[in-house]
Amino acid sequence: MSAASKGAVSVAVGAASALTLLHTSSPSLSRSPAPSCRRVSHCEASSRPSDAPPVINLPQSTTKREEVLGVEFPVQLPVLTGPWAMPHLHQYISSAPRCMQNACWFPPARAYSLGLYLDQGLLNSYMDTGQTEPGLLFDDSVDKTFRFVFVSEKDPRHIRDGFARALRNALPLEETYDYVYDAGLREVNDFISHIRPFRMKSGSVLIVTCIAFPKPGRTVILYSDQPDVPPHFVGQVEGVGLRLAFHHLYVQRDKRGQAKYPAITGKFEKDLKDMLEANKAGHQQEGDQSTADKGREGGKEGK
Repeated sequence: MSAASKGAVSVAVGAASALTLLHTSSPSLSRSPAPSCRRVSHCEASSRPSDAPPVINLPQSTTKREEVLGVEFPVQLPVLTGPWAMPHLHQYISSAPRCMQNACWFPPARAYSLGLYLDQGLLNSYMDTGQTEPGLLFDDSVDKTFRFVFVSEKDPRHIRDGFARALRNALPLEETYDYVYDAGLREVNDFISHIRPFRMKSGSVLIVTCIAFPKPGRTVILYSDQPDVPPHFVGQVEGVGLRLAFHHLYVQRDKRGQAKYPAITGKFEKDLKDMLEANKAGHQQEGDQSTADKGREGGKEGK
């Protein structure tokens, strides 16, 4: 193996070890609540009767714009990990358009703009390690949220059929100790049943949060007819299959390095890598400044 290859392997192993360390030595990062929305201005769970689904008030904070379709995404997104859980914060990573045949210039081809969010606590802790490998954070063991904002008036049945077909095709064929293909199909069908009543018209928001722990995990669904109306809890799907399908569809590549939606996955990879590298550069700059300050202080004491 060449020196360059050994170096690349060393970086990958080190990064994987860092992610493992975050999950094992700090289990609260993936299992316990992230910072509560009570600690963020204008972000709280509405008081609801016991027989009504909870509503999530979005934070009135900085937004990021998906430039192709012109959709705004909040930088911090409060999400639910269960039907009656307090909202947790997920951090904006990237957004990308989804258009039929990538023909976003043609209005009828536009489907939705998709925002990707990661668990804020885990993301911050991973950044503290100085790692810059984005693929590790795309693992399905890392809690994340997909925020769909629909941008055109289409037949809801057409949208549901598209989701069903894409998610079924994204289910892994290889079964494991905690994943069975037939169970995955049932989870996809459950998801489609949950979104069946909704029109998913232009401006509608569908929020899908993938939770890995406790195993086998679950996928939580929120929905709002308008981007400025707080989304409400729709339901949750228990199991690993649906979570794997969403990951394989939007953020992961197969063994050949190919993605289901290359433009979306590539955009997510680039933006997350840029974020991690900028964070590392910032830490290095702070370290250099601290060293310089200590040097100046030492020089003064020597005089």
